[in-house]
Amino acid sequence: MLPRARFCGAANLALVILKGALCRDLLFGEVVAAPQPPARSLYLRNLHTAETVDTVYCADGRCFPTELRRIDYVLRDFRENRVRPIDVSLLDLMVRIRQVVDPPAPFDVISGYRSANTNMMLAARSLGVSAHSMHVKGKAVDLRLAGCPRQRLWRATLGQNASGVGYYPQSSLVHLEVGRVRRWVFPSAAD
Repeated sequence: MLPRARFCGAANLALVILKGALCRDLLFGEVVAAPQPPARSLYLRNLHTAETVDTVYCADGRCFPTELRRIDYVLRDFRENRVRPIDVSLLDLMVRIRQVVDPPAPFDVISGYRSANTNMMLAARSLGVSAHSMHVKGKAVDLRLAGCPRQRLWRATLGQNASGVGYYPQSSLVHLEVGRVRRWVFPSAAD
């Protein structure tokens, strides 16, 4: 253990060195700002409502609640007009996929959030809808991308470490989810 005088002396010396480095950096223009995470933006179109949102939802290391609410609204359960916050990690996954395929068109969203009632109704009609879908939790989206062949979109999703990826070739949609780790192609397995 350092005696108090020795500790204070060491602390003062460190402060002088730090101040000297800062002054040198300021004098010689060597100050480098800490790198900021890149801005994250999405361009989405809901195929059922024709609503779109084209927004930067996070920048400078923070997310913007107003912009997230705009995304949540476009991805709402349009059948019941119910909104639920969409998991930001799902939005970030879509951003990474977009960077890989780099299309000028928006993601065409077939389904975002679903209420439990809507999900039960859809599950009763189709084997492709799970009774325990992550859509109900705001952690899943079904989408297409105009101008991007569905196989390319599928491969792009697999390359982004998505936790859940489903491919529905008959309806040319890709299901993305965050949460459970699984992969499937329908009709051989359900979402």
